[in-house]
Amino acid sequence: MKKLTVLTLLAVGLAIVLLATPRPDPSDKRATTSYEEYVELLKAGNTDINYTDFRDCYHATPLIVEKREFEAQLKEQLNKDMEQGLIDEALATLGMLLELDYTEISTHLVTAGCQQKKGNLEREGIHQEIAIGLLESILSSGDGKTPETAWQIIQMPEEYIVLRVLGAEPVNIERIEATPSCDKIEANVNGKPFCFYFDVSKVLELAQR
Repeated sequence: MKKLTVLTLLAVGLAIVLLATPRPDPSDKRATTSYEEYVELLKAGNTDINYTDFRDCYHATPLIVEKREFEAQLKEQLNKDMEQGLIDEALATLGMLLELDYTEISTHLVTAGCQQKKGNLEREGIHQEIAIGLLESILSSGDGKTPETAWQIIQMPEEYIVLRVLGAEPVNIERIEATPSCDKIEANVNGKPFCFYFDVSKVLELAQR
């Protein structure tokens, strides 16, 4: 199993963008017929799945809309748990967040960190693998350099986590009414200017539900 820290993830992300290394989503990755089946596989430690299809399946579920009612409260509780160093309580809160959304990268990364503190290295590795798979799914959807090759996201937290992983500090964000609709983000990476595009058409679709 891959053992990657958050710092290693930063390096991977920078290499993908700066060196324009293609990251295809392998067609031989295991696909299922529903979001729930994907979650059961991942909970069992079967991380070799098609993460793009997994995210698309989640986007099609009512959960992606319904989670808004509980997510903010749970994240507030998680912040309190982490600030007080209550790792068991934090893991319980993270578990509830994952029940709402098993596709959120940041939740898996924080879960991996908490499992590391508990000495549960196998569970840490599983959540790292899931976070990497989800991240690669986004980065393999384009190169982020133009509206036509924008990275495809299904909800806004994916945009934020990609920027964080890339070490990008946004200086200007603009919604581009192109085809597809995109967020154009001007940012600095290690002091150098870059421009990233995110396809937000699926995010806008959610607003209509």
